[in-house]
Amino acid sequence: MNDVLLFTCGLDSFLANDLLIQNPHFQQLHRVYFNVHSRYSEYEIDFLKKWYPSSCVDIIDILDLEKYEKPDAYLPNRNLMLLTLAQSIYDADFIWLNGTRDDRVSDNNTEFREAAERVLSISSGKNVSIKSVLDKVEKTEAVKEYCDFHKNPEKTLELLSKTFSCYSEDLYEDQDLQYFKKTNNGYEEIGKTNVYGCMECPACFRRMCALTAANLYVPFYDFPLVKKYRFDDNLDEKMYPNRVKSIKDYYEFMEYCGCD
Repeated sequence: MNDVLLFTCGLDSFLANDLLIQNPHFQQLHRVYFNVHSRYSEYEIDFLKKWYPSSCVDIIDILDLEKYEKPDAYLPNRNLMLLTLAQSIYDADFIWLNGTRDDRVSDNNTEFREAAERVLSISSGKNVSIKSVLDKVEKTEAVKEYCDFHKNPEKTLELLSKTFSCYSEDLYEDQDLQYFKKTNNGYEEIGKTNVYGCMECPACFRRMCALTAANLYVPFYDFPLVKKYRFDDNLDEKMYPNRVKSIKDYYEFMEYCGCD
């Protein structure tokens, strides 16, 4: 069986990879990053080369989609193209396109994955499965499960220092930022660590919210954005209770930091 994990620098890929390697079957997993030459590809490739040996992640330069990228970094049908390439290049039987239950995107949800596996199965002439190891949990739940499993402060800190999701054209590299944990008396500064990302965009914000489940708090530069998400009435608390809680928790931390 040929198993492929579509891999990026993001939190979902980090968590999915950690879960998959706990299963002996996936020790031979192909991790692949497709360079689509987006505005953030160069940063992601540098980051992957920093933290992962070449034997661990295949970096494939095969697409140039920069001119099709939208102002908000959205690339139409991106995941469908990447799935097709993964199946073709690796003759894949199983492809992991990991998204959490609270992902609200059109090309990484259960309906999309099921439709894509039907198309690729017909096209390749064999059964192709496309799954997410995280599809039953919200992002914050996946973070908590990771921390509960490892029970190691250094492994917990890797969620912050070894992942990033940022769509800014001015991504700041290796910022040495303070991080805190929540205590009964408020928030305690633990130390400083390298943090990738502009810490101003929605992608950075969502990662910071998810990391509250690991009791990791890093100040965010754009408090109006934090406030906007905190009072977003379009987010269904009954459907995504953990996501909503993480936003509230992060908002409280930012208030504690004296933002207004």
